Amino acid sequence: MIWLGVAMIVSSFRAPGNDNIKESNVYAASPLMKGFLVNIGNPKTIAYYTSLFAVLIPVDSNALVLVAVVVTDAVACAVWWILVAYLFGANPVKLFFRRARQSIDRLFGGALILLGLKLALDRP
Repeated sequence: MIWLGVAMIVSSFRAPGNDNIKESNVYAASPLMKGFLVNIGNPKTIAYYTSLFAVLIPVDSNALVLVAVVVTDAVACAVWWILVAYLFGANPVKLFFRRARQSIDRLFGGALILLGLKLALDRP
C-alpha cells in the first residue's frame, strides 16, 4: 500500500497527457470487451456473488427463481454501468476529473501511505 501511495503521488507530478499508455488492438477495438474482461477477471465479483447467492437463495428454489435472480442481477448491473458510463463520459465531468487528477492522486496516494503505515505499525 505504501508503494502504491508513493507511486500515485510521484505520478501526479507528471504533466497531463504524458502517460505513454498503449492499448492493445483488442481493447482499442472494443470498450465493451475491455469492461467485460476487467469485471469478469475481478476475484471480488466471484466472491460477492457466491456469498450473496448462497445466503439469499433458498436451497429448495426452483429453476424459475434462479433464472429470475440471474436476469434481475444482469439487468440491474447493465443499468448501473450504463449510467456510470454516461455520467463519467459527460464532458463537464471529464473536464472536472482532468483538472482535479493531480489533487485526487495526491490525496488518495497520501491516504494509501497512511493506511499502509497503520497496518505495518499495528502488527503484533
